[in-house]
Amino acid sequence: MTSAAAVRIGVPVGATITQGGVNSGLLLADGNTVCDDSFSDNAAAAICREMGFLHEGVSWNSGSEWDIQDNYNIGLDNVDCSSTYWSSCTYSTSHNCAHSEDIFLACKIIGNNINSQSQY
Repeated sequence: MTSAAAVRIGVPVGATITQGGVNSGLLLADGNTVCDDSFSDNAAAAICREMGFLHEGVSWNSGSEWDIQDNYNIGLDNVDCSSTYWSSCTYSTSHNCAHSEDIFLACKIIGNNINSQSQY
């Protein structure tokens, strides 16, 4: 397992940032998808916090929802967080996953000043 400090996480692909938060999008870490093995509410909250969003009220699901998922490699597996801080997380860069286990993540925003569209 690797410590979480080494991974760059961006706003999920296909997610729209609005005044209310980030709608669900395909989560990428270092340009690769994230598998749902060991993923939890703590992991979702830690990732939202790491991206600068609220760590409360986050939601996530997994599945094969978009055709583009096959265009990415699966980069993280067994993301396990003991708290809502990314520094508490460990993960593996080898996987035993399929894209049907990719994470889709939605975060809530801090403040009211972001209204744009972004992707990692």
